[in-house]
This record gives sequence, structure tokens and C-alpha cells, in this order.
Amino acid sequence: MEALRSILKKAGRLTPRLIRGHPNALCPEGYRRRFGSLTRAYELAGYESPHKGIVSHKKQIRKLRKDLMESLVKLFPGDVLIQTRGPKPNRRNCLRLRNGTRVTVRTCRRKKTKYKEPTWVLPPSCEKRLITLLICVNPENTAPDLMYVLPPIANRCPVSFSEDHSWLRNGVRIEDLSAFCRAVQEIARRGMRPLLGGRKPKGWMSEDSHAAMVAALRMRRAAINIPSG
Repeated sequence: MEALRSILKKAGRLTPRLIRGHPNALCPEGYRRRFGSLTRAYELAGYESPHKGIVSHKKQIRKLRKDLMESLVKLFPGDVLIQTRGPKPNRRNCLRLRNGTRVTVRTCRRKKTKYKEPTWVLPPSCEKRLITLLICVNPENTAPDLMYVLPPIANRCPVSFSEDHSWLRNGVRIEDLSAFCRAVQEIARRGMRPLLGGRKPKGWMSEDSHAAMVAALRMRRAAINIPSG
């Protein structure tokens, strides 16, 4: 915790990148494991994160996803179950139908824009094999605004979209959960390839790659500035 307070005193804020650059600090994931979340660690260090509201929204959306999956299991007893897929963050639990078809449930938060039509954000994922149940939530993150069953979606970066987005036409819109199984069967019958293809945008770089590049540049500058003996 002293390392976080030291970063806060020097930089006036706390971010994962600043934490990685401090020699005495744990990695961000270490603070998540120890305190439950980075936001909680920030609070204990005396920093009010500007992303606290976003974290609260994510919790609401996770709860909505969990409740919706449980509702489908109750609605189709014996035909739909929740399958746990392991501890990795990119392998969350999914739905499994009686015939073995698996469906990932992906929730999309509402995004504020200057346009009148609603816009949502699809978080990154590389689910190239699982049919997708896409849930577009309302502004309060309490209920679905739109629901689509789609072919697998593989996007390595967030995607903003509206109701008239072209790849939504590849799916089946459902008005209520009772149409879920029929829609999944229809998408499975089509056998379509994954949408978006998992491509990264030009110039895209992960935080870890960026941090490694910055560290290498610093070492290079330091080596250049060392006078030769």
C-alpha cells in the first residue's frame, strides 16, 4: 500500500501503467487479487478513481448477465444449462443446449453519443466457436433493450454499434427469451463463419506491449547517455 501512496503523492493519480513502472509496487493483477479490485486498492491508498462509476456499471451488467442465464435455465429445464469453462478471464461460463451447442452470452453497455439513435459497446473477445447471445442493455443497465442470437463474434478491441449495424443482419432478433432455442437452432443450421474475424485495428497495441516498448526505449536512452570508459 505504501507503494501506491508513493505513486499517488508523486503523480497525483493512480493507473495500471504507473503501478507497473514503480519498482516496489505489485503488478495491477496482484492488487486485484489482494483487495478484490483495483478500485478498492485505490480507495485504501486514498485515491478516488474517476472510473469508479464505470466499475459500478460493470457490476450491474454482470448481474444482469447472470440473472438472464439463470432465467434461461429455468425457462428450458433439461434443455439449457450453464457450463463452467475454467478460471481464465477470456473463458467465462456459457450456455449449453441438450444437443451440445454452446452459446456465449455477451452484454453490451449503452454509450452516450451526439446521435439520436442508441449506441452500444461490445467488449473484446475471441470466441470464434461459440454462437453469441448479444444483450444490448438499457441506459440504467437493468434490463435488455435488444437481444440477438448471432454467429460467433471475434473482436480483439471494443466495437461501437447501433441497431442498424450491418452484422446484426446476420443474426436473429428475439423479443423475449422464449424464442432463444429456436433462434440458436437457426443460427447453427446456417453454419456461418465468425463475425469481425478477430482482426485488430491498424496500430493497435496492448497495455503490456506498450509498457515493454517504453521500458526498452528508456534502457536504450540510458545506454546512449552513459559515457564510454
